[in-house]
Amino acid sequence: MATVQHDPSHSLPPAVRGRIEALRAGIRRYVWTEGLLAVAVWLGLWFWASMAIDWAFEPPVIIREIILAAAGLGLGAAVYYFILRRAFVRLTDSQMAMVLERRFPEFNDSLLTTVVLGDRPAAETGFNATMLADTSRRAEQQVAAAEVGEVFDSMPWSSSTQS
Repeated sequence: MATVQHDPSHSLPPAVRGRIEALRAGIRRYVWTEGLLAVAVWLGLWFWASMAIDWAFEPPVIIREIILAAAGLGLGAAVYYFILRRAFVRLTDSQMAMVLERRFPEFNDSLLTTVVLGDRPAAETGFNATMLADTSRRAEQQVAAAEVGEVFDSMPWSSSTQS
């Protein structure tokens, strides 16, 4: 069985690698922040709802236990839905490059090409190594101007209401 040797001259440029890692970290931070805030809102709502129920009438112990169980189930669902389901998803380099390509069309597929083909040996890709190196240089030059923070919409509801 033949083994294909990896050509280190085709690895991702440091600027591209850094931008992809910064985007990945930003997505993780966004997911955790949003998830923890959603859980905090859930806990706050249940706290005040249970206080209102206690204030309006003093329920028997069994009703309090049912309310507490419902709050716990809801908390578990919120943790799963807002944190666990999203925080541990594998975010590949090509997915991150695609996100940057969508937000910054000036890359003109150079970033995605660099990421997808850059780590593969030249013989495996079937592309001209000089052309791939040129595309990689173009992506490296353009990635310096791409601000990762612009990928995130801090007010997601504002864009849908303006349409």
